[in-house]
Amino acid sequence: MTYGNFAGGSPRRPIVTGLGSIVDTLARNLNSVVLAVNGDSTSAEVVSPGYGFLFSSLFTQLAPLVPRARIQSRLWSDATQTHAPWAVAQAGASGERGISMGTTNGRYWTATEVGSPAGDFLLEVKVALNEWSDAALNRWFLSQWNLPTASGRRLRFGKTTANAIMFEYSLDGIASQYFPATAGAWTVPANGAPTRFRLAYQVNNGAGQRVLTMSQSLDDGATWAQIATTTTAGASAPYASTMNVEVGSSFGAAAAAGSGGMNGTIFEAIWLDGLASGADLLPKPLETARPYFGTDGCAVVGSPTLYLYNASAAQKNIAYHADATRFPKTVPKAWPLVHVLNDGHNEGALVGPSWTAQLAAWATAAKARNPDADLVALTQNPQAPTSPDGYYPVRHLARQAQLPMWCARNGVRCIDTARDFWGADGAVVASLIQADSVHPTLAGDKLRATAILREMAGT
Repeated sequence: MTYGNFAGGSPRRPIVTGLGSIVDTLARNLNSVVLAVNGDSTSAEVVSPGYGFLFSSLFTQLAPLVPRARIQSRLWSDATQTHAPWAVAQAGASGERGISMGTTNGRYWTATEVGSPAGDFLLEVKVALNEWSDAALNRWFLSQWNLPTASGRRLRFGKTTANAIMFEYSLDGIASQYFPATAGAWTVPANGAPTRFRLAYQVNNGAGQRVLTMSQSLDDGATWAQIATTTTAGASAPYASTMNVEVGSSFGAAAAAGSGGMNGTIFEAIWLDGLASGADLLPKPLETARPYFGTDGCAVVGSPTLYLYNASAAQKNIAYHADATRFPKTVPKAWPLVHVLNDGHNEGALVGPSWTAQLAAWATAAKARNPDADLVALTQNPQAPTSPDGYYPVRHLARQAQLPMWCARNGVRCIDTARDFWGADGAVVASLIQADSVHPTLAGDKLRATAILREMAGT
């Protein structure tokens, strides 16, 4: 799949979306790329006792090759079943990626691309308005609305002329319900400075009431402060609209100038199907949102970005990641997307058809979530033969031998990250494996990262 950014009506150069084009794409200041990982502890970045720094090592080697690009990642938490806030590995020459919007139109995804929450949901935006106290027009961050016709309306979230942060929604697609954080209840940033807002909508609190809560973060999602809450009789979800889902406006379709463009920059938009640990409905990255017109007053700003969603967790295997409920939480809907599997150490005695059945389950789930993704599987690293139970290193070695053959038959790219762990004497190099016989040392992580980088650079 290829696509291009649109800035001022002119398409940027199209790109090939596979793993081998990542370095070229970022180095030439083209489009952003999403990298998603399902993995175990060997890529989980466990600070104590210290292992799994595969992607930190990759970023260290990648950064000098793409000095203008931005690199940022989110780590998966098994405890909360969601990703932690972004950590920035390289800021990028032009800063954070976003869409800068004027006072006319925003951008959109179709309702089909987004889907619909099953019940409870959470909205989150990172946004900077050019004038936070602007009283000329309401400035909508995220919406599924319809103007000027009063039908097909679900919700819109933004700032009003009265300096309220407003969540407006409809239960029947026509009549509006209003939930504001009034002026003074939220912190007003400096003009042009970003902040994050959240809206949590609980359909039924168990007492036949819907509960709405609004929060603000001034430190990019690390901490949140509640700025409004309300409990309303009636366990009802907003109307299930089929209008476009928009960032930076609330038209529902192409509309005339002056209908309420955001007049600022939006950096991230999230719509979780569920509350804190739901799957995100909105495609990633944000620049996939398309313009209504050839010249729409919007521009993609900031550095092209590599976004890593690292869903690696200690002691987990494919069965954990391919779980039907968990899988869409770990991997966003995205294009272009490179989706990596780093699995094997925790598969126990599985070899042969029982092992390849697990691989097939992961690939099926991955393609169902993102049909155009470039799927990649890593051979991990060998386990040292000094393992307390020598049975499992032998089984792991058998899986490493099987993986490239299975990948070749099933359209999955295989990267042999284990190759350089073997010395000339045919034994595993002791300095590359930690004392636990399983996790690579930092030197081992560097070797694995180098193998991945060779593929990313197309060499």
